[in-house]
Amino acid sequence: INAEYMGIFRNIKSEMALSLSALLVFFLASSVFASTCSSTGTSASYTEKINGNIRAISSNGCPNHQWVSLNPNSATTQNSFMNVPAYPQINGATTSMTQQGGAIGLALNGVAIYSCYGGVSYGACSQYTNSAVYGEGYTFDGCQGHADSSGTYHYHEVPTCLAWMAGTTTGCHSPQLGWAADGFPIYGNYGPSGVLMKTCGYGGANSTYCLDSCGGYSGTLSGVDNFSYRYYMTGLIGVKGAQSSDFFPFTPLCLRGCCPSGVSCSTSNGALTVPTCSGSSNGYTSSYSPVAATGITSTCAPYNSNTGGGQSLYSPCSGSWSCSAGGIPVNSGASALSASLAAIVSLVVATLYMM
Repeated sequence: INAEYMGIFRNIKSEMALSLSALLVFFLASSVFASTCSSTGTSASYTEKINGNIRAISSNGCPNHQWVSLNPNSATTQNSFMNVPAYPQINGATTSMTQQGGAIGLALNGVAIYSCYGGVSYGACSQYTNSAVYGEGYTFDGCQGHADSSGTYHYHEVPTCLAWMAGTTTGCHSPQLGWAADGFPIYGNYGPSGVLMKTCGYGGANSTYCLDSCGGYSGTLSGVDNFSYRYYMTGLIGVKGAQSSDFFPFTPLCLRGCCPSGVSCSTSNGALTVPTCSGSSNGYTSSYSPVAATGITSTCAPYNSNTGGGQSLYSPCSGSWSCSAGGIPVNSGASALSASLAAIVSLVVATLYMM
């Protein structure tokens, strides 16, 4: 009997040793692969594909602009992905994100977009004074982002540097800055004809072009997109830290969309569950055809070096941006030319490498 117990004891010790070894390997691998993002924005990656009814997005979570840590956390590489409906649907009911942590969307530079929820210490983000923007705005760097304890760099409000890089222009509708988890696009702070978007009824909100309680706008917008719904990230570009309460909730506060039958909706952190569609309707027009968006991963110095806990901002991208009838801005100047030259150089280098 004693020998039998000793054998069982030895087996338990062996299994515990294997488990501890596996944990050690996991933590060592995590420390190796979760490297710090380039502080100058050169390590950003973004990939997007249309796979049937799914828009598959992946990135390493690093921003394509400078970042500075003004809290104890540093931005590290992530295995970020989001599978969203390529043909989004407007659901019969909304899904609250007042207590939703983690990514609710991905920006076109691969950075996570968070809701206004700042964690249990702030409580549900039901008003401005409970928001991450109000409570943590002083830790946002000059590009309006910061990292959380997992090293995930993210935005809680309109991101200044990405908005500039995408071509935000006064008098124009904002360019698209990302995708929400329900498949609808996320734009910057300007709506049709350059209207500064705010929630309907808030101070200074336009009576025609204003946001619903989720932070989105319903209706077709000719010259902007072929969706019948889209979200906006609100606030003033170039204002570091906390924004005015007039721009609450800054990022989507609830989801209007849902996950259609036959589509596997998922996010890398697994925290957000997009509800199955019930009583839904098409969130796009008859002219719509899903196309993979091009990521914004090129860099152009967004701000000067950190001085005394803040950054001195300046417009990072050159070029001549213009729009027609308040539509999406188009770059016909230096930045567009630079991008074309970069593409040609990359092609030549790749061809020579293969010879």
